[in-house]
Amino acid sequence: MADPVSSSSVAELEKPGQARNKLRVVRLLAFIVVPGLFVGFLAFGLFRTTEKKLEGKSAPEFEMPLLGGGTMASGELNGKPVVFNFWASWCIPCREEAPTLEATWRKYKDDGVMFVGVNVQDSIEDAQGFVDEFGLTYPSIRDTDLKLWTQFGVRGLPEPSS
Repeated sequence: MADPVSSSSVAELEKPGQARNKLRVVRLLAFIVVPGLFVGFLAFGLFRTTEKKLEGKSAPEFEMPLLGGGTMASGELNGKPVVFNFWASWCIPCREEAPTLEATWRKYKDDGVMFVGVNVQDSIEDAQGFVDEFGLTYPSIRDTDLKLWTQFGVRGLPEPSS
């Protein structure tokens, strides 16, 4: 038995000119609009990232809990060059850089350079486990409400900022 939709009726539904127009639209989207949006998002992200950097400026005021007990206030860092390193225990690049940061801290701490780890998005147990696992001796504070994260303009992990 013959199919109720013949090839001539399919051709009538979509004429050659319509098919070419659809193909043009798809090509336009694939080669102009999509890459243009991508470049726009990259430019916007670059602008937003560079806009909030605090390099060479005073750190924002803070008083935050230290891992292992106690607190640290920004006033304790006045007059010292400080490297802030935002990290989380689950962050693979943070895990990869931890030994290098610790070695750099040990090399320059006697010269007055201060390192401060800023833990985000972790439980106390996970954060302390990370510090213990990598033998970190520089202080780490907990930014539980992401206040420093926002003030420093952090966009992702890891993100060292000095």
